Amino acid sequence: SEPLFLVALLAALILAERLVSGAVSTRLAGGLGLLVGVTTLVRSHGIVLLPAIALPLLAQRRWRDTAVFAAGALALLLPWQLWSAAHAGALPAPLAGNYGSYVSWWMRGFNEMGPSMIPETLRRTVPETLAMLASIFSPIPGTAAQTISLVALALSLVLGAIVLRRRAPVTLLFLGGYAALVLIWPFPPSRFVWGVWPLLLFVLLAAGRSIASQDWKTPPLLRVVAAGALLWVAAGYSAYEQRAVRGH
Repeated sequence: SEPLFLVALLAALILAERLVSGAVSTRLAGGLGLLVGVTTLVRSHGIVLLPAIALPLLAQRRWRDTAVFAAGALALLLPWQLWSAAHAGALPAPLAGNYGSYVSWWMRGFNEMGPSMIPETLRRTVPETLAMLASIFSPIPGTAAQTISLVALALSLVLGAIVLRRRAPVTLLFLGGYAALVLIWPFPPSRFVWGVWPLLLFVLLAAGRSIASQDWKTPPLLRVVAAGALLWVAAGYSAYEQRAVRGH
């Protein structure tokens, strides 16, 4: 389902950025709501699109567009949620985690473990995610190189986020919410990270564009540090892809 989710997600983000940037259109808002509903039905993590789009519209006090957008999304999501709730007991317990309601599954775990479920989950998902990223973006092996890679990646992502905050705010909000949801989800995070991998690279490309831009008013030393961090990350990712190609 990940490739289909990504296609729907990219279409939704393109239309959402257009809507938030000032395209006042009731038809666009309603159609976007329906597309968000479809995206969420493909993969449940698409629900993050709802606040990512609604919050910028609310900040602009575009109440009508927000209401039409939400109505379009709920028109597709609410029937499925009601049907799932009505048939929640139809699946045997061992299958419920994969094929039942994800929200009910997560809440059941929270009720059993209490608030400690979240830090316990983070204790597993955060190191696993960092190890994955360190391996992908390190040009050379070793703990020290991987630590440098994570620092360089963090700097590049922050710079890219600064660019997206101005140019693609919905995409930035979605990625932040998506990352938070993945980290508190008691499931190996790699599948969900790969599902939106092109968007992570998009943030890095935004950082590169900012560094190359002549109107980036920053001290020369900071520009050199940012460029060095991005080049280190790019070299690591290139090495990772070369290993993948050689290994077929």
